Amino acid sequence: MSECKKKEGVTGEDFVLKKAAEHWLLIRRLNQDAWEEEEEEEEEEEEEEEEEEEEEEEEECGEEEEEQ
Repeated sequence: MSECKKKEGVTGEDFVLKKAAEHWLLIRRLNQDAWEEEEEEEEEEEEEEEEEEEEEEEEECGEEEEEQ
């Protein structure tokens, strides 16, 4: 069996390097996905905070108008 692999030019080192590269790409992809998801969550939180601030400003303006 090892003779067949040697004939094909595939060594144990080649196999290990290929698997390491596959794992590295998978980890990189997962990290990228997680980073994008975190970024989306931060954007959503910022939007929610802006909406809350706008609502508070509108309430404050409404209260000031009622007082006058």
